[in-house]
Amino acid sequence: MNDVISKTDLLNVLINRIPEARQDFMVLPRETGVYTVLHKLCEVTSVLAYQNKFRAVKRCLLAAEELLKEGDKQVSNAVCTVYVFRLSMLLDKRDARSEVIHYLLPRALRTEYHRQLHTCLP
Repeated sequence: MNDVISKTDLLNVLINRIPEARQDFMVLPRETGVYTVLHKLCEVTSVLAYQNKFRAVKRCLLAAEELLKEGDKQVSNAVCTVYVFRLSMLLDKRDARSEVIHYLLPRALRTEYHRQLHTCLP
């Protein structure tokens, strides 16, 4: 996509990119805030991981990376502060699922995860 993804486009992007969670995003009202939508994206990612649907998890991660790279300032910041932060809780469990998710992380999300990990260390 060459266009910047804004708050108004956010739900449409997720509905189109993650068919396994289309219904989860379609029930959200259009005026739902960016942070709430990204909390839902993380919840969907987590549920799909626990159901061992890693192809769908990869779609979630790719959609999040697209939002991080091509989203407007508000969307990009929300991905960093909400999605990557909550995703780090899954990755820090160090079980088989977290290893697979870590392996599936696209480059931009992996970079942001490591940036947050290293900036919060004492």
